[in-house]
Amino acid sequence: MKVLKKIGDEAVRAGWLGFIIRIVNIFGSEGFAAGHLSMLGSGLAFCSLTVLYGYLLKLGTIILD
Repeated sequence: MKVLKKIGDEAVRAGWLGFIIRIVNIFGSEGFAAGHLSMLGSGLAFCSLTVLYGYLLKLGTIILD
């Protein structure tokens, strides 16, 4: 069952990597340059989903283990 633990750990890392990539993408967007908070909110919601999915997958692997 070590494989499930590794999958869960890597899912969390992938989630945080997706978060960082999306934050960099937000900083380079037109909404950030113009100061439109409505455009930034959707980007922040999307980048937080990658972290959530990573932790949910880890939770699933803990339950299965």
